[in-house]
Amino acid sequence: MDTVFLKKDVSAYKQNLLKDSEKHAKDLAERKERIAYYQSWTKARILSMKKEEFYEYLSRLWAMLIWGNKHHVVDKMIADNGFDALKRELSELI
Repeated sequence: MDTVFLKKDVSAYKQNLLKDSEKHAKDLAERKERIAYYQSWTKARILSMKKEEFYEYLSRLWAMLIWGNKHHVVDKMIADNGFDALKRELSELI
């Protein structure tokens, strides 16, 4: 690992935090909210979720932010794998 490169990037990141502390506070609050949301899902809750809840669960992931039509992506996942199978696998992952 190139520690010089890493230290340079960490230093730049810290400087950016100081320049825009309001944005940092907002980003941190968003992360905390997401953590609380996803930690509230238990295995039993996942297994009993409805399709709309499944959509909301996935659409809140940062990886889904790039998709304009999130329903299309979620519907395709369900069509390709089956809703019960997706819930079962997700509950095992969690």
